[in-house]
Amino acid sequence: MAVRGVQFQGHEDVAKALKQAFDKAGYPGFLRADVKRREAQGYYIGAAYDYAELGEQDAAFAALEKAFVSRSGILYIKVDPELDNIRSDPSFADLLWRIGLRQ
Repeated sequence: MAVRGVQFQGHEDVAKALKQAFDKAGYPGFLRADVKRREAQGYYIGAAYDYAELGEQDAAFAALEKAFVSRSGILYIKVDPELDNIRSDPSFADLLWRIGLRQ
């Protein structure tokens, strides 16, 4: 099973939990369950994607900051479409500058 490009083969328990979250609360419920899973794994860029899609800008930027500190998954944030809805925030430009990805 794959959800948003994530493979769950061998992790059927994770897929089942995410499906239950979706069945209970729809796509936002899925995203909230997925963000908890991703943060627990230290996959902060993925958590930022979920928060951005939920419209939770402050949480998205907090997760991006954690990704920046851990130098994990931030190389493509300048062009990643999953962050389009937070790209206009001045904090995004600041983060790009600190990473060295000037606009």
